[in-house]
Amino acid sequence: MFDWLTDGIVSYIIDVFTSLVANIESLSILAQKTPSQFNPEIWQTVTTFNKTAVLPVAYLIFGCFIMADFVKVLTKQNPNGLEAMHMVLIVIVKMVIGEAIITNIPDIIDSIFGIAAEMMKSGSLQVSGYQLEPSMLSDALEDEDFLSLFGIFIQSSMIHAINSICNVMASLIIKLRYIEIYVFTAIAALPVAVITSSNHEVSVIGYGYIKRMCALALQVVFIMVCFMMYAAIARNGALTVNDNNVVVDLWSIVGNAILLVIALFQTGSWSKSLFGVH
Repeated sequence: MFDWLTDGIVSYIIDVFTSLVANIESLSILAQKTPSQFNPEIWQTVTTFNKTAVLPVAYLIFGCFIMADFVKVLTKQNPNGLEAMHMVLIVIVKMVIGEAIITNIPDIIDSIFGIAAEMMKSGSLQVSGYQLEPSMLSDALEDEDFLSLFGIFIQSSMIHAINSICNVMASLIIKLRYIEIYVFTAIAALPVAVITSSNHEVSVIGYGYIKRMCALALQVVFIMVCFMMYAAIARNGALTVNDNNVVVDLWSIVGNAILLVIALFQTGSWSKSLFGVH
């Protein structure tokens, strides 16, 4: 009697599942991009700012610390010839390494994220293998009366809205990560200018910056692990429609989507705690 309503609900539920699968796959592709691939225009802007505005100041700071090291060598009391040569050589090596890091820090950052992206490309994320059979849904709904079908439709609409919100939030988490990367890349030359300093209290600033960028690169690994676990739930049949209670199984999907978003929120703190940065 209500075949037209049942068919409409079945079609709507399948559309919800299809969009959910497509969203997970698109988010995983988005998360795997390097900063230069995610938005080339922004990457070009921040690297240009780093080169034109920050790099001259970084060279000045770097030169001051190198000069301080040379002065320390020259004022050292009673160094023998071999020891003095060794100390001067160390300062020269630090100068060459430091200059190379400062000049090429945007490329170094992009390479760090490229390594993380390559790690993820070798992993397998298969969500598309999960499908709902229309006949299974139709059988589950065939004995329902009009009010029950209408209630299922309303709840399906709510589920679709919640899944859409979860998708937007997951997308924002991934995009906020890229914003943080771009902001720190814009001033990249400044903290690494002191990375070769003999003063540990100063050089730790540069090391802390590198560790932070490595943590942001590692975050994508945690993000992909969260997506893989979500995909494993789908493949293992945890997201199936129970013939006895369609609504319960529909809401289980919402629960898993919410858990996914909560886990994505935590990925940044997980990676930063691993590298000991805040």
